[in-house]
Amino acid sequence: MLYIVDIRSNEIAGYLRGHGGAITSITVHPTEPHLLCTTSRDFTARIYDLTLSPNQEPNNPMWMPGAGPNRAGAAHALHMTESEGQYSGRCVAVLCAGRSGGHQAAVLGSAFHPTLPIIATCGLDRVVKIWRIPPPVEGENPPILREDKPLFSSSCVHRSRVLSINWSAPSALLCIVTDNKLLFDYFACRIGYDTLLTHSAPILLRRGPKEWQEEAGEMVVWQWLGADRFFPLHHPVQDVLRGCTSDYQESSSFKILSSVPLPYPPISQRIPPSSVQIAVCSSPSTDPTTRSNRHDPLILVPLLDIVRVINAGDLAPRASPPFPLDVPEVVEMTKRIRLDEGSGEGERIWQEGLGWGIETGTSKGKSRFDADEEAKESVQAACMSVDRKVVIAVGEQGAIWVWVHKTG
Repeated sequence: MLYIVDIRSNEIAGYLRGHGGAITSITVHPTEPHLLCTTSRDFTARIYDLTLSPNQEPNNPMWMPGAGPNRAGAAHALHMTESEGQYSGRCVAVLCAGRSGGHQAAVLGSAFHPTLPIIATCGLDRVVKIWRIPPPVEGENPPILREDKPLFSSSCVHRSRVLSINWSAPSALLCIVTDNKLLFDYFACRIGYDTLLTHSAPILLRRGPKEWQEEAGEMVVWQWLGADRFFPLHHPVQDVLRGCTSDYQESSSFKILSSVPLPYPPISQRIPPSSVQIAVCSSPSTDPTTRSNRHDPLILVPLLDIVRVINAGDLAPRASPPFPLDVPEVVEMTKRIRLDEGSGEGERIWQEGLGWGIETGTSKGKSRFDADEEAKESVQAACMSVDRKVVIAVGEQGAIWVWVHKTG
């Protein structure tokens, strides 16, 4: 069940039903706050429009061999036989699950693009996907729009479940409107509108029949190389976007720009599964001359009792792999040698001096990963205001921290 609360009156403004499993995340569109996306353990993501009222009567298409409207319900992205909810909000689109192009496990996060009609999702199946948001359908009781083939899908960015996904693009001046058509601005495309940031959980890798190796999760900044193909410069955005099989099954149209290991405790010391969310704050202020973003995106990484703020420009670029003919055979064989367990050699280490930390001041070095029963609350997610003067963080037990930047 999804509840919409009016914080001004402290009353419920609406409640909606539709998912067949627990809701894992809720994302609000950065420039159109009436749109939101929920992800769930039923392998789907649903997009809601709060300006519409809930659907009360089903309006489903006819599926052969039946002679009437299909009554499969929410599992197949159709209207249920009962009311969708009350007051405000309606599901307008469903990003379906399935082997053809959808997620095959729980969807853990989503992110609207600030200006383009696309949304990115990530999940337990290690896959990151970029979907087209279908345009709205006019009418009193339109059917739910279904998308089962994304514009991009790949399981090669991460080796374990992907916990969060963010666009690093700014939320302004990425597009212009001319003759009632949405066009791309040439200078705006230099800002990185096709760049995303994702992070994954720690993973256990098998080293032998009875040997396992714990590897830390990582934060990856990568570029979607197919953005120019679907959204070319100085061309209007098309209402219908369709990719080919190599786009929605296992695409290679991406490039990893930077990869940073995360300093989370190993799996053997973690009691509950990790649900930490990493956020990206992009400033909307732009240079009037070049019309490009004045400030680099800031990355907020919760680390137990500290929120680490990292400038995206400080991340080291990914090292280019050497050309195979330039590597001597002895060097290549040396790289394949397996190190003894516990040696610590060859492991990627978190950079302690990366960014700056904001302490909660409550954990005193303890966290939920410690065996001590008096372990304090750890930060699970954090976000920053548009003007970058306020940081808000939430803990795993419901605590909320607010930091305000004071000048003078």
